[in-house]
Parts: sequence; C-alpha cells; structure tokens
Amino acid sequence: MVFIFDFFNISIDIDWNTWYVTGINILKNLIIVLIIWQAGKLLIKGLKTAMNKAHLDDTVSKFIVPALKTVLYLVVIVLLLNAFGIDTGSVVTIIGAMGLSLSLVLKDSLSSIAQGIFLLTARPFSVGQEIEAEGIEGICTVQKITLFYTEFLSKDGMKILIPNDKMSKMIIKIKNDEV
Repeated sequence: MVFIFDFFNISIDIDWNTWYVTGINILKNLIIVLIIWQAGKLLIKGLKTAMNKAHLDDTVSKFIVPALKTVLYLVVIVLLLNAFGIDTGSVVTIIGAMGLSLSLVLKDSLSSIAQGIFLLTARPFSVGQEIEAEGIEGICTVQKITLFYTEFLSKDGMKILIPNDKMSKMIIKIKNDEV
C-alpha cells in the first residue's frame, strides 16, 4: 500500500504484513516481561513472608529484599530491550563486568555483610549477652549487631566496634546465664 502526502510530494510504501508480525512479536515479548515481573513480585512477597515467619532480624530482610528487587529490575530492563529488538548480549556483559569490578572493590565490605547476615541469622550470641572476645580486654556486653559491625560495651563504659569479618576470625567465649 502506498500513501501519498500531497503537501510534501512524498510517497511512502508500507508493508503491513511486516508491521503486523513485528507488532505481534513485541506484544508477545511484553506479555512475557509482565509475567516475569509479576512472578518476581510474588517471589519477593513470599520471601518477605518466609523471613517474617522464620523470625529473621529486620536488618537482614532490609538488605536482601532491595537486592532482589534490583536484580528483578535489571532482568526486566534487559528483557524489555530484547523485546524491542535491541541486542542485549553486550548489555548483559557490561552488567556482569560492573558486578565483578564492584565485588572486587567492595570485597572487605561484602565479607562483613556476609558475616553480619550469618551473625543475625545463626545468632551465636545475642544483644545483651556478655562475652569475652580475643583482642578485647575483659568481659563485654553485646549492644548491637548490624550488617557491617558488632557493637560491644566494656565494663568500664567503652564502646567497642568490631567489623563482622574480623568477628568470624576471633575466639569468642560466651557467658552462659543458665548455669
């Protein structure tokens, strides 16, 4: 079919079959993206419910849920680019390279976060417990456990902050109140 615009004296030849097939493919890909988006949202909602039922510390869920949402957003963006015919191989490669370089730069911080998640989920000791740790003089009381560090209060009132990745390498004696 040929359209003629008299004002500009332009004729445009449109192949409707190509437009139809392209439109159907874009619509099909958009439906797939929407299904993946909804499935991701349900997965995140189910994970939140499971973490609440497991009585995990709020600090862990406040870290894991946004991280999963970010991954979901990246997947959806890549799928949307693919739906519109943009080659996503280079985009995925760039995202992977950025993730690798970021993890190498933040190696120590990520180690502290991983150990913080362990301390918050495994709970070898809890807030309020008295412990004796290698490198700390005397008995201290656990004040706070975060993703990056654990805070102690010594008997003489000194606040002591120890990065969680260092906590994993320390010998810790926990005072047992039940004895």
